[in-house]
Amino acid sequence: MKKILIGGMILLSLFGSVLYPLAAGAAFDPPKIDDNVTTNTPPPSNSVENAINNVMNWFFVIVLIIAVIFLLWAGFLFITAGGDPDKVNTARQNVMYAMVGVAVAVLARGIVSLVQGLMSKTG
Repeated sequence: MKKILIGGMILLSLFGSVLYPLAAGAAFDPPKIDDNVTTNTPPPSNSVENAINNVMNWFFVIVLIIAVIFLLWAGFLFITAGGDPDKVNTARQNVMYAMVGVAVAVLARGIVSLVQGLMSKTG
């Protein structure tokens, strides 16, 4: 019974962590389009910094999606383990792998932000 409650709490927290960003995105107010655009507007910059930023943003989103899938799978394994130590161990490993993936994604994003900040100060 205790395992079912823990698994249910894990699944509820995972669904909440998935639904919260969706609710926050729904509250996003798109920028207004200005009809009085002047002809002296510079074209958008296609710098290496923007390219790195875009790649890191996609990488971050993909890793977070994979981590959520791993956490959902681990919750399912916890619930269906039925006291089998092998399944519980597999579920714990999936949780650990998901957390390591999130940590790597956050560190990668932080390192890129740090390097960009250092480059903009020296340049």
